[in-house]
Amino acid sequence: MKQAKRIVALLLALVMVAGLAPAVFAAEENVTVEIRYVFQGGEIAANSWTASIAKGTGLNQTVPNPAVTGYAAGYITPEQTEGVAFTPEAVELNLTNVQSNVTLTVTYVPALVNVTVNHYWQNAENDAYTLQEPESRLALTGSQVGGNLAKTYEGFYALPYDETLTVAADGSTQVDIYYDRNYYLMTFDLGGGYGVEPVYARYGAAIGEVGTPTRPGYTFLGWTPETIPETMPAENTSYTAQWQAPESAKVTLVFWGENANDEDYSYLTSRETVGIPGQEMTYTAGVPQDVLICGKEEHTHTEACIRCTHTHTLDCYSVGGGDDYQLQAEQPSQLETPSADGIYTYTTTGSWGRQQTHYYLYLDGTWYCAYQWKSGWFGGGSWEKADTVEITQDCTHTHDHSCYVCGEEEHTHGQFCYMTDDLWTFVRSDTVTVAADGTSILNVYFDRTAFTLTFREAGYRDSELGTITAKWGANIVQAFQDISNEHTFLWST
Repeated sequence: MKQAKRIVALLLALVMVAGLAPAVFAAEENVTVEIRYVFQGGEIAANSWTASIAKGTGLNQTVPNPAVTGYAAGYITPEQTEGVAFTPEAVELNLTNVQSNVTLTVTYVPALVNVTVNHYWQNAENDAYTLQEPESRLALTGSQVGGNLAKTYEGFYALPYDETLTVAADGSTQVDIYYDRNYYLMTFDLGGGYGVEPVYARYGAAIGEVGTPTRPGYTFLGWTPETIPETMPAENTSYTAQWQAPESAKVTLVFWGENANDEDYSYLTSRETVGIPGQEMTYTAGVPQDVLICGKEEHTHTEACIRCTHTHTLDCYSVGGGDDYQLQAEQPSQLETPSADGIYTYTTTGSWGRQQTHYYLYLDGTWYCAYQWKSGWFGGGSWEKADTVEITQDCTHTHDHSCYVCGEEEHTHGQFCYMTDDLWTFVRSDTVTVAADGTSILNVYFDRTAFTLTFREAGYRDSELGTITAKWGANIVQAFQDISNEHTFLWST
């Protein structure tokens, strides 16, 4: 019972003490210091840091800013809080007499993170691409990669890429940029030559053998610049062929003669001479004396030229001097059968060494010789062999062009076939620069000589009836007719 009374007494004492405490002493009070970590949009970036201290006391502590991938502590609010110093690495707390809760907010901003840029070059030999060099760049987390990532490479141009790609906070962003090769033109100045074509190819492509140019009359020495690259350079290029001219080159002289009936000129002939390449040349030699201008070749028809369709008969041959002779068949033992029709002979030696010629005709497979009519004493007579009488061909057929198969015109060069001083006068010539390839043509012009025909009355040397002056070869029919119409007598030369 006594124990119970003690317990009750103790409880009453505690109640009394509790009720009297405010009057006797004040209880201890705490305040909170909190640092919050957020992104710029307000989202939580990391767990907050908190500390509880007694009210009115201070806090001296360095609080590291937590690491957030792709972001950095950017600033603290409120700013310029007494006893608070901010760096991107930590918050320095030097608080004194803290009377209330303190809340600080550290805002994280995008940090520079790695962006890998892969540069791919187009292959020279095909349209595939090869990674040339990976490159590390820095960009702010959450930003777009932008349009300044492509590089400048000689001979290439960058293709478009996605410039709006967002930069990942963990640095895993990769941008692939492709570069195509530029095309360039390689030209060749052949200086009048030929045989080498321009090359149009992408940068770095194999050029190959361009070939060797040709220029008639010249020797190819090489190119300027001297060396043609093995692959296409990153620019348009030009190469000039170097040539060595020959010491001399052919020049064709073309002679033109004045027409007989007008003032124009017609082609006469041409001949070759030589000149020095690159130098001017003209003709001053006057009328050449050995130049053939008729344009014909000398030719005399022979039996080989004749393929006449006319067939000879006995009427084409004759013997003797009249009707006392005629041709009759007779086989000559002294002659072999020939391969062609014609007159054949053989010779015998008679008394006193006298030679006699015997004439025979072979025609269409039959032999003939001359026979003479011998009258009898008492009338009548007979034909007796007379083969020493000459047989001649007196056929009235005259060969024309159809009888000749040689294709040539019978011609013998005469006075008017050549250029001579008495028929031609040198007038002028062109002036040409001699080409090394032998293609130079020098035109030379000649005028015809004019002559005067004088008509006189026969027997009276001083009695001139008229004259005609004209270039040789000119048509003077009308002029002659005019003079002839005035006189009724005949002319002679």
